[in-house]
Amino acid sequence: MKALVTEIEFQTLKEESNQYPSHTISERQICDLELILNGGFNPLTGFINQNDYQSVLDNLRLTDGSVW
Repeated sequence: MKALVTEIEFQTLKEESNQYPSHTISERQICDLELILNGGFNPLTGFINQNDYQSVLDNLRLTDGSVW
């Protein structure tokens, strides 16, 4: 995933973002998103699916065996 963009790419993305759908998220979801972005939830790169969630509850590991 590319984390940085050029000034031209930034301007293009900024203009395009006006057309993106918006979502209202809770304070808890904001905290989770921040932890995903800063690596606090490593090895996760996004929100976990139901199978990974259940595996974490049962085994403290993701379905791929990664310790969580």
